[in-house]
Amino acid sequence: MIARSGNASVCADSLTTIITIHQSPKVVFEVLPGICNDTTARKITQANETGNVPGTFAFYGTGADTTTGIFSPRQVAAGTYPIKYVYTTAFGCSDSATQNQIVWPSPVAKWGVSSPTCEKNNITFTDSSINLANNQSKIIKWYWHFGDAATDSIITNNLPFTKKYNSANIYNARLFVQTDSGCVSKANTQIINVHYLPKPNFGLPVICLPDGTGQFTDSSTIADASMLNYLWNFGDAANPTPSLLPSPTHKFSSLGPFNIQLKLTSKDGCIDSLQKQLTTVYPQPKANFTIQSAEVCLGDTINFFDASTNYTNSIKYWYWDLSQNNFSRVKNPSRQFSDSGTFNISLFIVDAKGCLSDTAIKPVVVDAYPHLSLTHKVVVLQGGSLQLKPVFYAVNPIFNWSPNLFLDSTNVAYPVTSPLNDITYKLTLTGKGNCAVSDTVFVKLLLSPVVPNVFSPNGDGINDTWIIQYLDSYPNCEVKVFDRSG
Repeated sequence: MIARSGNASVCADSLTTIITIHQSPKVVFEVLPGICNDTTARKITQANETGNVPGTFAFYGTGADTTTGIFSPRQVAAGTYPIKYVYTTAFGCSDSATQNQIVWPSPVAKWGVSSPTCEKNNITFTDSSINLANNQSKIIKWYWHFGDAATDSIITNNLPFTKKYNSANIYNARLFVQTDSGCVSKANTQIINVHYLPKPNFGLPVICLPDGTGQFTDSSTIADASMLNYLWNFGDAANPTPSLLPSPTHKFSSLGPFNIQLKLTSKDGCIDSLQKQLTTVYPQPKANFTIQSAEVCLGDTINFFDASTNYTNSIKYWYWDLSQNNFSRVKNPSRQFSDSGTFNISLFIVDAKGCLSDTAIKPVVVDAYPHLSLTHKVVVLQGGSLQLKPVFYAVNPIFNWSPNLFLDSTNVAYPVTSPLNDITYKLTLTGKGNCAVSDTVFVKLLLSPVVPNVFSPNGDGINDTWIIQYLDSYPNCEVKVFDRSG
């Protein structure tokens, strides 16, 4: 090629070459969403070539498969990993972009339960799970499996809650948690040994005042037959001392009622209690009796009558001491005394509840009869007087002579009689306790004999017999006859 310019001559030469310009790829790599450390592998779909230029791609970075673009979070630890996407055409033109792949750590499920763990009791479950992603996410769900027949529970908060196991057993409970990023923890499985609950039971005693002592009979059980610790509260303000014995005694001083509580603790710390109301505290019966007559005469029958009070329902036993080793078990006994004197009679009773009364003591006085003896026949001359002289002994004697004919007094020991005819007197002698005896005396009146002054037993029928009137009234009499010359 020759080029000229103006009037000068320029020599030139040229060469033409064809240059082919190939289209470069255009790579777009969008932001990668975070992925949980415990989740399955995920294909990276956020990287693309947008110019439709044929070529091949490759991924470079920890956790990413070069040819497939599959990212495997389980192969790496939680953290941030740069992932480079390179796209190369057949002519060697390439483009690339890099994005960070964030791998979130899995939360850690942690939990515990309150102690003791006892059947039929509330057990508190407390969550202490850890979100290792810190501010990048938060735990939003708690998946609980309790190991019994109860349905699994999904809870959206980590507040403590309670649950009951209906029977003692060993349960495998577990928890796993999930964050709002979808990251799920491994299950945290723990063994919960739910222990047997003691079953308290006891019998109430019948208690009698004033002794007030009663024994409580324990009949508590526990399924594993282990030892139990006891705590009794007797509800007695006057005697608040508790007891740690299985079957204790307690002394009450009033009627109640009392709320009796037995609290049992097993070897595993399981506690149950039972309360019963004690209403069987009874007052002491009051023994009493009456006597038909508290002072009698020797040999008389004395009747005793029970008058006890304050007993419960009825009286079961009477215990009479009638003195001198005489006893009775009947309600209303009687007795005759063979000796005089003062004797103490006592009574105590047992009522239908077994309560023993106090002892009532009362005296009885048995008086001896006075001693009295009268000469049963005496004589007195007509017109004469005779003092009646009984032999007697009595305490505070009272004399009563009857009838009151021909006596100078009827209430003295030695009255004087001036009888006008034969008469029988009765003396009643009353001594201590109005005990009385009596005796009689016949008073024979000796009439003055009429002696005739003429007696001629010559058979002429005149004054042949000598009849002395009233002579038969003179026993052992002697008659002497004298003539005129003596």
